[in-house]
Amino acid sequence: MPYSCCAAPNDVNVEYINTMCGYRVQELSENAAKEKIFTVGCMQEVMGLAQQNLYIVGGVAIGLGLLQLFGIFLSRILATQIANQRALWI
Repeated sequence: MPYSCCAAPNDVNVEYINTMCGYRVQELSENAAKEKIFTVGCMQEVMGLAQQNLYIVGGVAIGLGLLQLFGIFLSRILATQIANQRALWI
């Protein structure tokens, strides 16, 4: 088990890093193992967080999409105005 799976100790005054925090954890109950190591992977945590805040994530995604469309709309107007000005010069 990699050291990155080790849960941070509650005691701030720890002077050493316990790289063997996962030793014999499989023999413990799930609740006891959660005190020593992270039992859920990063991807599951991120997906769970996104599912819990689905409306917020969706709102942010739609808001960013609308901002992109607004930028495209403004750039198209600018391109049309430039083309109109160039047509006047000829």
